Amino acid sequence: MIPALSPEVLAERIEHERELREQTERYVNKALRKQALEYERRLDALNHAHEQAVAEQARTVSRELFDVYVKETNAAADLKLKPISDRVNKTESWQDQWSGRVIGLGVIGSTILGLLLAHMAGIGA
Repeated sequence: MIPALSPEVLAERIEHERELREQTERYVNKALRKQALEYERRLDALNHAHEQAVAEQARTVSRELFDVYVKETNAAADLKLKPISDRVNKTESWQDQWSGRVIGLGVIGSTILGLLLAHMAGIGA
């Protein structure tokens, strides 16, 4: 059984409980204000980071635009280089033809020279 409390003791305990509750409310309110300030600070930082990300994104080119640019640039380069490529191919073809002719003439010339030397060696002997 709980002993009976006098009205003075009961009033004192109630007052003490009220002070504790009020103190807890003050601490909770203080913590909530700190939390709100921290949230505001973080939101400002996030907004700044978002602004930076948007600025960075504005300086970049999308993959699709880049691919189109590469295709167009390659096509333009191919058009500009085609005459040069054709000319190189013609030159290589011409060089191959003349190389064959020069080799053929060299073989014929060395054969004639060999025959002449052999003939002259036969006359002088």
